[in-house]
Amino acid sequence: MKRLTAKLSMDQRATQSAAIYEQLLRLPELKDSSLILAFASLRDEPDLDALWQSSLTLALPRVNGHELQIWRVSSLADLNQGAFGIREPNPEKCTRLDPAEIDAVLVPGVAFDRQTRRRLGRGGGFYDRFLASAKGTRIGICFPHQLVDDVPVEEHDCGVDLVISGTDHAEQSE
Repeated sequence: MKRLTAKLSMDQRATQSAAIYEQLLRLPELKDSSLILAFASLRDEPDLDALWQSSLTLALPRVNGHELQIWRVSSLADLNQGAFGIREPNPEKCTRLDPAEIDAVLVPGVAFDRQTRRRLGRGGGFYDRFLASAKGTRIGICFPHQLVDDVPVEEHDCGVDLVISGTDHAEQSE
């Protein structure tokens, strides 16, 4: 999956990221949310930076040990380079939040299963630990080729409620 994603050109990434962004803006689950946990995209993930141009209220995770802390972020300028090379909220510019305030969670993944909405992550377990107790709608975000028939999962792996890949429809749980 990583090799397939690495083969995407910059134009393909931009086009597919824009389609994902447009699909997200149409989701009732986001329109009705007062606070959305997004993620600062890595090079091999859909680029969600355009979300900061919308009227959505956004938060981002920050790695603290083995856990994710949640911080309200007003601007991408409020981010620092953090753990694993991921842009994270600068605690001097952002406000730490209680995870219970989150109405929807945008979840990155290496791949998602079409039927069960199970997620293949990067192996650190950060999102699985967070999602185990998270409230709100869990929305997987991926490029179209990352939506597959089956992903390997373990007992502790958490799934999502729907997957957005920029195609014409959201893959939802039954």
